[in-house]
Amino acid sequence: MKLLAMILSLPMAAFAVTVGPLPPSEFADTEVSTNIAFVVERPAMARIEFTVALDATPTNNVEVAIGTDANVDGNLSVEESAYVFGYDCGTWFCRERDKNKIENTAVDLDLLPRPHLSHTFILKRRQLDTAWNLVKVTRRGCGAVCELVEAKGRKPGLKLEVR
Repeated sequence: MKLLAMILSLPMAAFAVTVGPLPPSEFADTEVSTNIAFVVERPAMARIEFTVALDATPTNNVEVAIGTDANVDGNLSVEESAYVFGYDCGTWFCRERDKNKIENTAVDLDLLPRPHLSHTFILKRRQLDTAWNLVKVTRRGCGAVCELVEAKGRKPGLKLEVR
C-alpha cells in the first residue's frame, strides 16, 4: 500500500475586478464616478485587496467606496458607504464609517513632476460584510489622472490528499 500526501498552501483569488480610467466629467465640477455591482462571499474570502493607482498632483482625488445600496437606486451614497479610501490632494486616506475613524498617510509629491503612485488597501475577514453589494469609484480634479482601481478577493487554500 502506498501512502501519498500532498499539501498545498497557496492563496487563491476568489475574484478580480479592474476599473480603468473614467471618462471626462460632463460638468464644471470635474467629478465623475461609476458604480459596480459587488458580492462578498465571506466563507470564500479571507480578505479583499483594493489597489488604487494614479498620476498624482496636489489637487486631484480618486476614491473608492464600498457598502450596501439600501435604497436600491444603483448609486452608493455617502450614508450607504461602510469604507471609503483612496488618494486626496497628496494624501492616502481610509475612512471607516462604524468607528468614525480616519487614517491619513502623506505622499511626497516632489519625487517627480507628476509621479505615478500606487497603494493597496486591505479589508480583512472581520471587516467584510456579506450585505455589501456596490463599489463606487470617483475621480475629481483637472487634467489627466490616469487612475486605475483593482480589487482582488483572496482566500487561503488547503488541499490534503491521502491515498
